[in-house]
Amino acid sequence: MAIIFMDSFDHCNTASLLAMTRYEYVADGWGGQAVITTGRFGNGCYLKNDSRIAEIRKDLPVGNSGVVGFVLKQEALSTPMFEVNRGPLLLIEGATTHLQVGYSSNSPNILSVYRAGTLLGTGTISFANNVWVHVELKFTIGSSGSYALRINGVQSVAATGVNTQNGGTGSIDRVSWKAPHDTTTYRAFTMDDSVVQSGGDFLGDLRVEYLVPTGAGSRTQFTPSTGSNWQTVDEVPAVDTDYNSSNSPGAMDLFAMANLPGNGLVHGVQTVLRYKKDDAGFRTVQPVLYRADVDDGGLPPPSTTPRWYRGTKVPVYDTFAGSTELLVTSPLSGLSWTKDEINALQFGYAVGDAAMFTIDAKLV
Repeated sequence: MAIIFMDSFDHCNTASLLAMTRYEYVADGWGGQAVITTGRFGNGCYLKNDSRIAEIRKDLPVGNSGVVGFVLKQEALSTPMFEVNRGPLLLIEGATTHLQVGYSSNSPNILSVYRAGTLLGTGTISFANNVWVHVELKFTIGSSGSYALRINGVQSVAATGVNTQNGGTGSIDRVSWKAPHDTTTYRAFTMDDSVVQSGGDFLGDLRVEYLVPTGAGSRTQFTPSTGSNWQTVDEVPAVDTDYNSSNSPGAMDLFAMANLPGNGLVHGVQTVLRYKKDDAGFRTVQPVLYRADVDDGGLPPPSTTPRWYRGTKVPVYDTFAGSTELLVTSPLSGLSWTKDEINALQFGYAVGDAAMFTIDAKLV
């Protein structure tokens, strides 16, 4: 099992949605839009509204099996809907849609499973409008594939040895959340706390928590456009008007971060960066994790746990873009994440290459 992506939507607004988590947003000819509104825990979430076919797509290396979980809150319908198997969830390979989770006109409050518009199994669990519902689809794509759909942790419909492949190779490379619609109306819904796995099993209802800087960390080597380094990157959602910049190879900023609330298992940590450059040439930036509480080997007692993790270097472009890196286990301890370790972390970023002498990597 490997979680490969998760999103709380707390860091987004309409303008920064694509840049920070690299979704493809597809609008329509009726003025559809994607907006961020209040989520189920009072922070951000994604609202699909004002459109019959607006959607967000996320390219991911899922493979031919996996699990997609998210919570949604659906609006009430004023008229019956037809042909609405198109959403809210689609599993896609290139231009080929394999599995879909959607409604039908005969069961507007029940989600069912389709293969490219062909009904595979009708769900058995009905849920109310305007309440948060956890949806989780486990799947294997193939001529003898399988699917299982759970609503609030209870199985609604499942099957094995069924054709779930609509052409192609059967390897999912895109997940899409799409407003269910027909030719006359649509159903807006609000989505939060999405988790995508490659392979694996049901994880149940999870909370994706977005942590923000709360103070300066052990490095403040970028130059803030105003105020303090940590105050230029603590906005929720992100803004372009203040930032930190550096033209020094290896320069780094680190921040003290908010603590992780609640209790329970931690299934992964995902870094989120947003950046651009202001000069020509190849440039990269990388996320950095640092543990100030880990002993470097002095006495007493010595510790072999490393302090530093430098993440994957990613290219920086002329306009604001973003990247994420998902860490299922701690790269510092080599073990599963714990709440205490996360609360001890400082997070930041570094100029990624010695050739980056002319970069102005604005991090916001």
